[in-house]
Amino acid sequence: MEMFELNQNTRVIGIQADRKLLSNDPEATIDTISKKGVIVNKEGKIISPILPIGILTKGGYWKRYKEVEYNKIYDLIKASLFGFAVGDAFGVPTEFLDREEIRKLNLQEMQEYGSHNVPKGSWSDDTSMIIATMEAIKQCNGEIDYDSIMTNFIKWYSNARFTSLDKTFGVGKTVFQALQNYSKGTPPLECGGNDYMDNDNGSLMRILPISLYCIVNNFNDEETMLTINNLSALTHAHDISKLSCYIYTIFLKNIINRKDPKDAFLETINMDFSKYYSQRSINAHKKILSKDFLNIKDNEINQSGYVVDSLESALYSIINTKNYEDAIKTAVSLGYDTDTVAGITGSIAGIIYGYENIPKNWLNDLKKRDYLEEIAKRFNSVILKKVNDQSYNQVYE
Repeated sequence: MEMFELNQNTRVIGIQADRKLLSNDPEATIDTISKKGVIVNKEGKIISPILPIGILTKGGYWKRYKEVEYNKIYDLIKASLFGFAVGDAFGVPTEFLDREEIRKLNLQEMQEYGSHNVPKGSWSDDTSMIIATMEAIKQCNGEIDYDSIMTNFIKWYSNARFTSLDKTFGVGKTVFQALQNYSKGTPPLECGGNDYMDNDNGSLMRILPISLYCIVNNFNDEETMLTINNLSALTHAHDISKLSCYIYTIFLKNIINRKDPKDAFLETINMDFSKYYSQRSINAHKKILSKDFLNIKDNEINQSGYVVDSLESALYSIINTKNYEDAIKTAVSLGYDTDTVAGITGSIAGIIYGYENIPKNWLNDLKKRDYLEEIAKRFNSVILKKVNDQSYNQVYE
């Protein structure tokens, strides 16, 4: 049975209905059981015409997908996008400071000016590239088109589209080189740097929309890997960057299914990553891929812009805190690339604790809050269309 686990109370069933539920109906055939979605009552009797997709609630009732799950997926997207943007904005003023300097500040509120001399609540290139990706998928009716994504990245870099202040700041050198390559006619999947020294965190910081896309569309591990690898390669083509993005995506999926960070972490590291990634890349992540990471101390995490260090910092901040606010403060306190680490941390913490548990004063300071909400709605609508279109085609092809 093809299904996507949203939570413990609901299941989305796309290709076939449950044999057990249909077994009481004398008119049920192998065809209706295996290929078509139907609405059944709590006794298992068919009570509706064939539908391409539905929701089986805990009580046994079916409801139309669009009516029930719009808000569930929207909440997921909104919590992760705002979680990222708030973390990004909280970390912008302290970017490049070391952890000792930051801890002396005892940060409690959004700060202004600082490293980039910008007003408080300003989110950086990290959130801008996430928005650019979401909008490219929206523009392409739910399809991932590499040229459209790269074109939006160019619009962001050259024309300050998708920005918090209508100006661009914080662009990394590897991203810059990839955009230069694309502007000169290089095919999008060949634009990213593939040298070991190109493994800064520039693809991990923007992978959130693609991670959500894979999760909501119920991609299997291999489909997820191929999609994540290609989207990383637009700017960061080395295997280490790709694996960091993949580990983040699998962890995010396990967080959505489980909520408990330690359980999600243990399930993530139990995967066999050697099926898809080189031993060198796996070795680079050996600290993360060990149970011992649950007991790691903050002074064992490097403060840098290296993608693995950033992933370690985000996972550490999630595993060792109990609410959104503390997760972000912990991420920033680890130093150096504070906007990116806090953004990645915030995308996960937003899903665990919910949008409603992001500090209200931080949200009030956030630049272009209404714009971010509209972006979340647009991306939600296109993901739902994609899911429903796929289910319809599977049933009626």
